[in-house]
Amino acid sequence: MTTLEKRMEHDKKNEKIERIINHTYIGEGYINGSQKVWKKVVLYHFNQVVRKQITVTALIERLKEVGITFNQDEKLVRYPIIDCLEYIAKISKIDLDLGAE
Repeated sequence: MTTLEKRMEHDKKNEKIERIINHTYIGEGYINGSQKVWKKVVLYHFNQVVRKQITVTALIERLKEVGITFNQDEKLVRYPIIDCLEYIAKISKIDLDLGAE
């Protein structure tokens, strides 16, 4: 792989990340603080969710661990997080099965 190919691959990856972080998700107003911070946490844990190593509930706990707070019940906070996970899957062309969590 040449340097140019590596650069193009890196740029494409960064473009995807920016699209995911700048996308507006339904119900994201339920989550306090910087919208970019919680989206980065969800993005970071995406592969674990796909591999079913953590659930959406566990992801909410991880968000709380890094200082993210919510202004609605956690049952409602699930919706923007699921919407974000589904958008990441769509952008990445990965099948995501959240099942009955």
